[in-house]
Amino acid sequence: MRLPQNHTILVEDALRLLRAQATTTPRFNLPFTTAQAESLLEASYRVLVERRLREFTLDSTLQQIIALIAYYLTNPRCKFGLLLCGTVGNGKTTMLHAIRELIFFTNNNGLWDVPYRTVSAPMYDAREIAQISKDFRAFRKLKSLPLLFLDDLGKEPTERIEYGNITTPVVELLEYRYENMLPTIVSTNLTPSEMGRKYQARIADRFNEMLEIVVFKNNSYRSSTSTSPQQ
Repeated sequence: MRLPQNHTILVEDALRLLRAQATTTPRFNLPFTTAQAESLLEASYRVLVERRLREFTLDSTLQQIIALIAYYLTNPRCKFGLLLCGTVGNGKTTMLHAIRELIFFTNNNGLWDVPYRTVSAPMYDAREIAQISKDFRAFRKLKSLPLLFLDDLGKEPTERIEYGNITTPVVELLEYRYENMLPTIVSTNLTPSEMGRKYQARIADRFNEMLEIVVFKNNSYRSSTSTSPQQ
């Protein structure tokens, strides 16, 4: 089959039609400037630490982490999720809660546009996923949440065996959210190489495509010598 001489025009028309028919999931981003988000996230983090009756200290490492996360959360060109990784006790879980508190603040003050205006930002420990996956409807709902926080990725068993069938609930969850470009914010104590060994190359590649990586390089706040035990 020979294309007509004006085949370039036909291709351009086809591309316009295909793009018009395609549905694109809006990138998750907060309705603030990066500077505003940085100040609000710092305040949210501070409140959580002080709520535990501990002293909040904004060292240079934490300040850099907050600035980086604020940038990712306000830039629609960034990926559609975050991966907070680092050693135990250095503030990753507290940061997850701080981001959630900022989302609640945004919702409660009517600052959000569709589709995130009514997002409740649920948070699950990765070890809960295997249990939830036993209920098909509950697991399907979990996979489809507009926004999901997942704490302690890697602590869960990789596989679940039920009636002789082997399933991988967390992998299935993350693959579904990858395919549907659903915002997901994750924390883990695993290093990139450990994640590769646990979840293998396929899901590791999806992590790289869907999640901006924020490395917590600070030491554990749970140390007896620390004055700021942010967890």
